[in-house]
Amino acid sequence: MGNYKTGPLNKTDRQFIQDAFSKGMSVEDIARRINRRVTLIEKKVQKQDKSQKEEESKTGRFGKDKNQKIRDLVAQGMSTQEIAKEVNRTVQAINNFITRDSRVGLTGEEIASLERVQQSLYTNAFWRDVKEQLTDNEARYFEDIWCEMLLKQFREDLLPAEQLQLKNVIILNILMDRSMKDRRECIEDREKAKRQLNTEIRKGNDGDSDLIMSLEQQIEMLKSNLPTYTADHTKLFQQLQNAEKNLKTTRDQRLKKIDDAKTSWTGFIRSLEDEEQRRKVGTNAEMFRVAADRATEKLGEYHTYVDGQVDKPLFNAETVE
Repeated sequence: MGNYKTGPLNKTDRQFIQDAFSKGMSVEDIARRINRRVTLIEKKVQKQDKSQKEEESKTGRFGKDKNQKIRDLVAQGMSTQEIAKEVNRTVQAINNFITRDSRVGLTGEEIASLERVQQSLYTNAFWRDVKEQLTDNEARYFEDIWCEMLLKQFREDLLPAEQLQLKNVIILNILMDRSMKDRRECIEDREKAKRQLNTEIRKGNDGDSDLIMSLEQQIEMLKSNLPTYTADHTKLFQQLQNAEKNLKTTRDQRLKKIDDAKTSWTGFIRSLEDEEQRRKVGTNAEMFRVAADRATEKLGEYHTYVDGQVDKPLFNAETVE
């Protein structure tokens, strides 16, 4: 029997046990290193393993019901800490959800509008291609911007051709962001290579000459790449301006036809060149016809007036039996 240390584990011992066990050290070796009983180490490791499993149970995607519960709790004014405790998740997970979720803080009517626009996007012919072309984060960004612009800027009034133009506008925005991120990574890689180079140079004769030469070449290559990123960004920006201009022109022309249709017969006829406008006019005309037929039928029936007389309000060839 050895002379083991007694008393509770201090902070240093607890941290050592955690690090050593995560690296695969056996319980016996850990106990021997810090001069503690094996049974004490086993209890600590079991407690640590249980805590880890409990924490892992709090990770993963939220279900649909939990998503809505979090939205409701946010609307009630609860803090992220309170929400995390209520739904048994980490505070970071709640913060991430609130940041990403576009429905937090919306009314029931606004959520219904958002779901309608999202469903329309998911069934659009180009959505599958967009998801294949972009990363997951970029696709989520595309969806958020699409819904926001369609709801707040265009009031869900975009024709298929205009939707394709809006898609190009958002894609170009994403490509510009991607270009700037690549430029930042290029700068960071160059600075990292510079630090490595300076470290090797300070070693003097002990420095690795091959590594120094390689780092110098890498730094020059990264430096020469920077103007390319700037040129790409400028080119994409010009394309974005043209795409936004084309979308505005197309939409303005369509809306002008609608405005002209309200002021002149010629303008109304021209507006019917648009298929969507023809559909709306046809639908409205049919609704008016049905309403008129129902009103005619009702007014052609006998009606008892206040003075007690019975007569038909509408008396003509069609209502006479």
